[in-house]
Amino acid sequence: HTPIIALTAHALVGHKQQCYDAGMNDYLTKPLNAEKLFTVMEGQLIKTALVVADNLVNQRVAIRILTDYGWKVASAENGQQALNACKELNFDLIFMDIMMPEIDGIEATRRIRKKEAINGRRGTIIAVSVLEKENQWSKCEEAGMDGFIKKPFTEEKFKKLLKDKF
Repeated sequence: HTPIIALTAHALVGHKQQCYDAGMNDYLTKPLNAEKLFTVMEGQLIKTALVVADNLVNQRVAIRILTDYGWKVASAENGQQALNACKELNFDLIFMDIMMPEIDGIEATRRIRKKEAINGRRGTIIAVSVLEKENQWSKCEEAGMDGFIKKPFTEEKFKKLLKDKF
């Protein structure tokens, strides 16, 4: 897919959202500087992922697989850290552990979806849980999650999920 980036010298209220609604991928205003342009272009060309897990072993496995596939990866240990990370970036993919301290994965997903509704960009959020899908999927789906993977996951299952979603 070829990203479309709107470039304008006359930003008006609501104009950015109109561009997103028209199918554009990003929005820039003049005057431009090289750093801002590069950041936007990189964000459109390199897929970004956030791995949210309080178990560092699971986190490291997911990060390794994603970086092997060429993704730019960030990590968070709980829902609050995930929300903070999502304030800075719009991730293409979020692997969200369901059971975590502070803010759980379901609530973090709800809040991320509210933010995405405002900025017009929607990433893919995958639920990660030790429980069977049947026990949790209705809550995950209601919160806005797009898929599910059971822990412990194998590298093969993880790669299959990536191929299915991307």
